[in-house]
Amino acid sequence: MDLRHTSILVSTIICILYILLILCIVVVVLGFTVFLSIGVRGLNRERRVIASSKITRRFQVTLTKEVRERFNLKMGDLILFVVEGDRLLIEKG
Repeated sequence: MDLRHTSILVSTIICILYILLILCIVVVVLGFTVFLSIGVRGLNRERRVIASSKITRRFQVTLTKEVRERFNLKMGDLILFVVEGDRLLIEKG
C-alpha cells in the first residue's frame, strides 16, 4: 500500500470517528432531554386540571360530581394527600 492510499484510509477512519462522536453527543443530548421531560412523574403522564374546589371555614373541600364519577369515589372511600416535591396530590386510597 502506498502513501496515498494510507492517507485516504486514515482520513476515512478519522471521518468515521467524527461521525460516531457526533452520534454519541446527539444520543446523550436526546437522552438528557427525555430524562428532563420524564422527571419523577413518568413517561406520557397526562396532567390537567379537571375541577377546582375552595377550602371551607372548617378546612373541608368538595369533590365535584365529575371527579367522583371519573374516579368512582363513594362515601367512606379513603383518599390520600401525597406530597411530591412542592406539590400536593390527591389520590384514591
